[in-house]
Amino acid sequence: MCSKGTLRGLAIGIVITFPSIILAILSGGAGHGDYAFARLLFPYTMLLTLAQGDTISLPLRVLALIQFPSYGAIAGFSVSISKNKWLIPLILTVIHLVFVIACFSGVLPNFS
Repeated sequence: MCSKGTLRGLAIGIVITFPSIILAILSGGAGHGDYAFARLLFPYTMLLTLAQGDTISLPLRVLALIQFPSYGAIAGFSVSISKNKWLIPLILTVIHLVFVIACFSGVLPNFS
């Protein structure tokens, strides 16, 4: 059974997902944009396009949809059970930022 913290985090992640997806799509500009919000908000998906022929395939779209709910559930769970309540959310943030930096490093030629 899920803890209240896990469910609360999951719900927050779901709420954050929808405006994030909209911003990512708008920054794509029908294929002619800079994808800045997509790279900022969904760096794993964007980096994995390198393995998918420079396209945002269906599995990558699913990854984008579950990213923030997963972050929320993990953070909510860790905050509800850990003595170091913010350690796991901090680690998630650092990992996300490392991947964001990679996205903006020039490794994504089709999305620059």
